[in-house]
Amino acid sequence: MQVRHLIAASLIPFLFSSMAWSQGMEHLKKDVGDWNAELRMFEPGSDNVTKTKGTEHNAMLGDMWLISHFKGEMMGQPFEGASYTGFNVNTGKYFGDWIDSMTPTPMKVEGTWDEKSQTMTSIGTGAGPDGNEMKMKMVTVRNKDGSRLFTMSMMVEGSPDMRMMEIHYTRAEDQQPAAPAAPKTPTVPRGGDTK
Repeated sequence: MQVRHLIAASLIPFLFSSMAWSQGMEHLKKDVGDWNAELRMFEPGSDNVTKTKGTEHNAMLGDMWLISHFKGEMMGQPFEGASYTGFNVNTGKYFGDWIDSMTPTPMKVEGTWDEKSQTMTSIGTGAGPDGNEMKMKMVTVRNKDGSRLFTMSMMVEGSPDMRMMEIHYTRAEDQQPAAPAAPKTPTVPRGGDTK
């Protein structure tokens, strides 16, 4: 009996931390489903903007992980990327990894969520084309209409951040909430017809 009580007592902190992890992911559950993506890529030092489209599928793994899979086109080539996002109850921050079909190393991501502005601000750290560490600032704003705006900028020490990309996400049409049905108009009997 005493051993059973010790085991139960040792599980209590784990259960409470699991609940906190799950609660930290609640707002990300709104991202679950299929999304259309409109991309705008900016060329540093130029006014050139390249536009392309893609799709994103998000799913929860249990209550603690958001798994994302992106498909689209980048620099005229097919492009795929995937990520996972979790919540660290000890730091109060979100974390994850991003991998894609054009980059041989993962990007480590850590960020914070601001409930008032509905904004996730993250810093991604990975290897640049020259092998040196590169940092990206990523900001995702959830708009009132349910869409999301993602902005990614390269962080350069001693200089302003360089905007690299924007992605506007809207739910796929077959994922949109159904419009309420119009009320039925009652049939009025005519000329003594009681049927």
